Amino acid sequence: MQLNTDRSSKPLPWLVIVTRTRYEKMVAKQLERLGISCYLPLKKTLNQWHDRKKWVTTPLLSSYLFVQIEASERNRVFDVPGVLRYLRNDGGYAQISEAEIERIQAICAYHGAVEVMQDNLSKGDDVAVKEGVFKGFTGKVVEKSNNKYIKIALKSINAQILVQIPQEQLMCINEPK
Repeated sequence: MQLNTDRSSKPLPWLVIVTRTRYEKMVAKQLERLGISCYLPLKKTLNQWHDRKKWVTTPLLSSYLFVQIEASERNRVFDVPGVLRYLRNDGGYAQISEAEIERIQAICAYHGAVEVMQDNLSKGDDVAVKEGVFKGFTGKVVEKSNNKYIKIALKSINAQILVQIPQEQLMCINEPK
């Protein structure tokens, strides 16, 4: 009996697995032991404590891991402790193209500073400031750029102040539609 090793020349898609926080490395090792092709993008960061500094390797994308797996085998990933679910979008599994995986690998190979930001804010969103001098203030996003400008309304004096605040300090408070 001859095994069919030709996978119809079309490579398997990369799917995104969501893991428990700080379980990414352990999940990747377990998936490899099961023979499941996976990719965990890592970055090196310099952590500083009050008494020392240390280079640590951390996941580039917190709680995300990429796997290539046959559709019939997809449930095998749930045999690994720490795997929560597949990331989904548009009613199906979120798929990452080979080109995007190569871009992520290039970013991981880069020795400069790398920071991942979730761009989940849009013009018109209601936001709350979660840290910094404006912590607790609420406003509305009025311009989209690396930093977000928000309008802070001062109703008692009928005025609005436009403030530029880094996106990582903002949290969306819109009601889900």
